[in-house]
Amino acid sequence: AYAGALYTQPGLSPESILSDTPKRLEIEYFHALKGKDFGPATYKGLSKNLDAVAIERLRPRIDYHNSLYVDVQPGDRYALTYIPGIGTELSLNGRTVGVIEGADFAAAIFSLWLGKNPYDTQFKSALLGLDEEGTPVLIRLPSADVAHVLISGNTGSGKTVLAQTMALSL
Repeated sequence: AYAGALYTQPGLSPESILSDTPKRLEIEYFHALKGKDFGPATYKGLSKNLDAVAIERLRPRIDYHNSLYVDVQPGDRYALTYIPGIGTELSLNGRTVGVIEGADFAAAIFSLWLGKNPYDTQFKSALLGLDEEGTPVLIRLPSADVAHVLISGNTGSGKTVLAQTMALSL
């Protein structure tokens, strides 16, 4: 299990999310995972979003990206940050572990969560702020209609990440 947050430029539409624009995806893990397991999962997800020719063209960068992953423990956070002209930075708990160049690589790697066939469609919708029907969910926190907010859930379900994300959005 995991929780995540997506940061983009204001006004970026869900349809443009894989375009050559700055973005950051941060995922907090609630269970331990082996670093060696990220590579096979990456290729499996990419094969659902890219054709074989595109994967082969990106293979050296994908392999380098996969080699950067180490074992994670509950509470660890991996983040992917794409900056046009620089590349996609992979960081673990705020420490950069590598940068992979290319807008094509960024679009491919972000497609794992945000593409046509993501790992988890509900997670994609939540990251994009959409409900089950694809309608934007909007809560104006500083409005008079939102005097209090209650966040509830099981231990490790992402309440703190949600609260932090909400606070940062103000």
